[in-house]
Amino acid sequence: MQEAILYVKSTKFDLVSWTMPHRDHWCSAGYRSKGTHKTFDEEDREAIETLERSSIPHLIIDLSDCPLTFRMKAKLQGINKSPTLMVGSEKVKGLREIMGFVSGKRQQ
Repeated sequence: MQEAILYVKSTKFDLVSWTMPHRDHWCSAGYRSKGTHKTFDEEDREAIETLERSSIPHLIIDLSDCPLTFRMKAKLQGINKSPTLMVGSEKVKGLREIMGFVSGKRQQ
């Protein structure tokens, strides 16, 4: 079976904390970044979980982490909705359609 590619988009949130000023350096106070947290919306998360439970070999690509040229190439290929599953030349767009596709492959 050909490897399926699932295209999703994530949202990143900065985790920040407030730092108290040092007694000698008033300018040392402020917000500091402690890192970032990546999250997926409900449809993307459920599509990922559905593919993980299936026996379909797949690759997950987060378009939010990709360079602009890659995102433009994906858009030109017709990947304009998240989540989108590509298996060969077949595009399956949206969570319901992906779930139907995966359940159809399980029955085969």
